[in-house]
Amino acid sequence: MIKKAHALIAVVMALALTVSFYATDHYMAAQLLHGKVFWMPSLGWDRAIPFQPSWVWVYLLYFPACFLPVTFIEVLKNGNIFRRVAAGFILQFAFALAFFWLLPSQVHRPELQHAGISSQVLRWFYEIDPGYNVFPSLHVANVAYVACVAERLERRALSLGVWVLCLLIAASTLFIKQHYFIDLPAGILVGVLSHHAAFSKRMDFLDSRKTRAPAFIEASARKPLPAQAPAQ
Repeated sequence: MIKKAHALIAVVMALALTVSFYATDHYMAAQLLHGKVFWMPSLGWDRAIPFQPSWVWVYLLYFPACFLPVTFIEVLKNGNIFRRVAAGFILQFAFALAFFWLLPSQVHRPELQHAGISSQVLRWFYEIDPGYNVFPSLHVANVAYVACVAERLERRALSLGVWVLCLLIAASTLFIKQHYFIDLPAGILVGVLSHHAAFSKRMDFLDSRKTRAPAFIEASARKPLPAQAPAQ
């Protein structure tokens, strides 16, 4: 039976995590007025990448991509899988927020002088997101994590497609000056490590005693038993 509560919890959790991110973002922006210095991990090729506001449409694909797991029947029906997937998202935000507070970062943005709908959408997005908390990239981390979850649930074609989307979103962050290059591999690392942590044996406490996760979850989340020697 599909649990509608899982979908509702996913929406509430997404809102809570999003608010925590943007609240931190705006807090850091306010600290700039008090003379706080932010790390700007810009490399030479970051400055060489042209500013292309039209890539904002690729960037916005991040939002539906994050909700892909709640379309998986296993996530909706199995509480164990749902809790582990949710735990992975929480781990990503916890790790990233720790970095944002310990190593505050900022991205330099150009003046928006382009006309057209793409520039208007990007200008609106700039107002919501002041451009702090850029290392690691949570956009890239979240989509990489979704790709890992799809692979774990044996949706290999979808996983490959999400990885391609992850790379496109990563490229879009460079073209719209939302991130520096170094933020992107750091984001992928956060997503992959959070996936492995969420489905590791250390997270067994999330599993219900009444229901067991499917075999492919348990096999990948636990070490295989040693082979027994044949009876003599």
